[in-house]
Amino acid sequence: MLESVWQINVALLLSEMLVCSTVVLPMPGRWRKKILNKLSHFWNRYPRVRIVIKTLIGFVALALVDCLRTLYLMTQVSDPLNPAKPDDVKIKLYGAQRDAFITGFILFLFLMLHRFERLVSNVAKLEKQYSEETTQQQDIKNEIEVLKQDKEKLLKQARENNLEEFEKPKGLSKSVGAPASTDYSPVPKTRKRNVAKE
Repeated sequence: MLESVWQINVALLLSEMLVCSTVVLPMPGRWRKKILNKLSHFWNRYPRVRIVIKTLIGFVALALVDCLRTLYLMTQVSDPLNPAKPDDVKIKLYGAQRDAFITGFILFLFLMLHRFERLVSNVAKLEKQYSEETTQQQDIKNEIEVLKQDKEKLLKQARENNLEEFEKPKGLSKSVGAPASTDYSPVPKTRKRNVAKE
């Protein structure tokens, strides 16, 4: 039973180290981005895989607690004034320390990768949101350009219509013609007096 548990722990440790090495190794940014996006997609797409891995991490946490408990009990049993210890106690202490370091490192890598996956997913969401906003802004700019062109066309048509309206009365006045005499001055007073005498 213990051997199978530690085989699972070693498998988890190797898988986490492989993922961390793919993140840390020098490679082109687009390759790293593709790998991280695939891992994040795989982690978010299959919830059963998440449940299994988190369950195994729970067992690892219990193993870490057991190792720390063993270390505490062994330090309490041993006499600090007598540094000489039997070989079996040294072997048990060494095994407990080794197991504690391995389980602690597994938990540390899992928490780091889990946090890193969260960051990658948040960055992907922000990039998607940014691309959508940029497309919306581009559409708004295109609509503004179209409206400006329509406005210019309407102004041009309005100017042409106003010129035609100003030109129409001039043409009518020329065709009809003005009256022969437009002298509306009053009749002289002398003429009025002569008319009265008669």
